[in-house]
Amino acid sequence: MALRGTRDRVRRGACAAVLASGAVLLAACGGTSGSGDDQAAGPGAVSPAAATEEAPEPTPAPTPTEEPGGTAASGDLAGRLLPAEAFGADAEVVRLDGDHDGWHDGWHDGWHDGWHGGWGWSGGWGWGWGGWHDHDDDGDGVHDGWLDEVTVTPSTCLDYVQSLPVPSEDAADPAVAAQAAHTDAVHSYQVVAEAPELEGLALPVEELVAACSSVTVDGPGGWDATVTLAQVQVPAVGADSGALQVTVEAGGGEMTALVGIAVDGPRAMMLSQTAAPGDPAPDAAAFAGLFEQAGAAAFG
Repeated sequence: MALRGTRDRVRRGACAAVLASGAVLLAACGGTSGSGDDQAAGPGAVSPAAATEEAPEPTPAPTPTEEPGGTAASGDLAGRLLPAEAFGADAEVVRLDGDHDGWHDGWHDGWHDGWHGGWGWSGGWGWGWGGWHDHDDDGDGVHDGWLDEVTVTPSTCLDYVQSLPVPSEDAADPAVAAQAAHTDAVHSYQVVAEAPELEGLALPVEELVAACSSVTVDGPGGWDATVTLAQVQVPAVGADSGALQVTVEAGGGEMTALVGIAVDGPRAMMLSQTAAPGDPAPDAAAFAGLFEQAGAAAFG
């Protein structure tokens, strides 16, 4: 099977996965330790821009000459990813190098500016929890999107997400290592990241599900999507962990993602799995087992 075909499938499959992980990370990553109220946090260490980039050829973990940020070099974190065989004997695994374009540039821009509308399914849609295509495409300092033309129902979901604090513009870029894996049944996407902002975080998964269990988004030109969230039971991993099932219906298609996130000290791990549009959702029990393995690798 051609690697280019794998790249294309990973990019399409990562759409729902990144949407889901963004929803949780937006609610969980970027704050500081403190009281329970203080531990609700903002945007996280995983940039949706990473899903738009062409993945490089599979390579050994890179050894950067300079740390990109956070508390460990990306090359060091690569050793905390799952081994390729964990995804199955038939899996094609592609390493997304920590210094690949899009990881670090997206630390702020991918969250503060909203998710770009050019990635995703073949129709090209990119609603993120913060808005519709609210992005400066031509670099003139003016956002070129249609943020004001989008309606989110219920509005309490958007209100909840927008009420969460965001990291400072001066926050250091995280150290990141990531990989994507493809089989005939499922697309997997794993990220391990380190940043001081992750220290002491609590993941408000239950609160997010309560506020955003079913969300309808209406955009320009009659575009609409429905996103449903449900909590998924996974083993306890790290200092705090949680998982969601996210189902996205848009453009006549439906895609389901399972997403688990764990934090321990300044390190976070995200694992997601998606099935192709229209296919059954990934197996929750198998996902829980893989999530536990990923946690042992990331924090052990």
